Amino acid sequence: MQFVELPEPAKRILFLIVIIVGVIAVISVGMSSILDLFHPPPPAQHKASSPPAELKNISPLLFGTNLDFSTQRTGTQQALPSNQVSTLLQSMHLQIVRVTIPENPSSATLKSIAQYVQSLKTVPLISLHGPLYPRAQADNTLVVQTMKQVFGDTTVYYEYGDEEDALGISADQYTTAWNANVRQLKSLAPTAHFIGPVTYRYDPDYLRAFLQKAQPRPDEVSWHEFACDGAWSEQQCINGINEWSGHLTSARAMMKPLFGTPLPIMITEWNYAANARNDDGKSTDNTFLSNWTKTALQTFAVNQVFASMQYSGIKSSVPLINTTEQLTIQGQMMRTLYEQFFAHTASPGSTPTSTSTAMSTATPMPTETSTTTPVTPTDTPVAAATSPVSGTLPGSPVVVAPTSTPIPPTPMPVPPTATSIPPTATPVPPTPTPRPTPTPTPKPKPTPTPTPKPVCPATIQSGSTGSLVKTLQQDLNSRGMKGQDGKALAVDGDFGPNTQYAVKSWQKKAGIDVDGIVGPQTWHSLGHC
Repeated sequence: MQFVELPEPAKRILFLIVIIVGVIAVISVGMSSILDLFHPPPPAQHKASSPPAELKNISPLLFGTNLDFSTQRTGTQQALPSNQVSTLLQSMHLQIVRVTIPENPSSATLKSIAQYVQSLKTVPLISLHGPLYPRAQADNTLVVQTMKQVFGDTTVYYEYGDEEDALGISADQYTTAWNANVRQLKSLAPTAHFIGPVTYRYDPDYLRAFLQKAQPRPDEVSWHEFACDGAWSEQQCINGINEWSGHLTSARAMMKPLFGTPLPIMITEWNYAANARNDDGKSTDNTFLSNWTKTALQTFAVNQVFASMQYSGIKSSVPLINTTEQLTIQGQMMRTLYEQFFAHTASPGSTPTSTSTAMSTATPMPTETSTTTPVTPTDTPVAAATSPVSGTLPGSPVVVAPTSTPIPPTPMPVPPTATSIPPTATPVPPTPTPRPTPTPTPKPKPTPTPTPKPVCPATIQSGSTGSLVKTLQQDLNSRGMKGQDGKALAVDGDFGPNTQYAVKSWQKKAGIDVDGIVGPQTWHSLGHC
């Protein structure tokens, strides 16, 4: 390869060209930097965070409560709430009432209870006797027959048993009793819905074992949710709600492979603690109760719970209506949330607006059409026959179609039509934080001090006899506990099967370990130490 030698003048011209190009490049870069100082580039665009998922199809049946008729009698007559209490219950827009029935009831007693629930214009959910009751099937048969007489083909909900797991009934035992009895009850009322397993807490193993073998399959599933122990702090009780979303997600994930789609979920008892007390510092704290109740119901709404019932409407440590027949803070918050969740609320006693749907036909459940055919609820129930609720996740949630206060004696309501949820600034339920694991607090041993703490009575159990057993039996009777024969305990000093049954019933209600043994924890719950 040969290289051609350029003449000297050409080399000089080429050199000048290179110099000129270089100078131009340097000037361009400098000018660009100067311009950047005066005109900086726009900041990088960050994708705006997506708004919270829209909340749709809120079920009006979230707004329910429990009424216990199991012990309320005046002579041979069933004692019903006063007119003032009934008016307040109606003013809250309650949509569903869970009823506890007496043992060995008469048809007249059951009819008066059914007509009372009907007068409130609420959907009835009846807590049937479970396998531990000796006359369970006879009582349950009479219940279903009587409800059929009062409500006709309207859908009535029935729970089989009540926290049988807390009384030592295994999932297999419960399912065996379900299979032996529910089919017969269902044949008496084909439009009725039967619900199980009604556990005292979310227990995935118990629920799975029941669903795998239950025949007939339940129409809905249920359990109870209490966020904390009565002795815990207010913040722990609020944080405890965070676990509920996980329970609901877990249950649906379990049901999907079993049935193709999850069954609707009912939380048939809920409050901050099953063993709440008037002196626990929370039941009388209006700010806590208001915030806690709001967070609890918003959590159910966000998670598409089909129905929920506050525990308990009257005569409890955390009622909706107090002993002076006034609406409590929890009752006021439930009413406020209902009126925010659904639009066009009428004030009590006002004439219903055109959005209200009166119902003289047979379906109290949320349905997608106005047909009178009973509809099996889906896992995301539709509140009524028109537009679904939609909007941002509630802080101060949505708003409602009214339930009118005047009460015709028989028609059942269609839950009001939900409308759009206006975006508000109220926060969504708090980000889950670790919930402390409840551990029994051992009673401190007495120490030699000038004022020693009281010592609990000795531990007693099945087979024990003597004055301590008599004291226990008197305590249990005073709290309405009964033996497995359905009667008050004989105060005979003999810790037999009836006393053990009553002890377990009390332990369940007190929210403590259910073992039938009366140790420091149980004595403490009875007020002895």
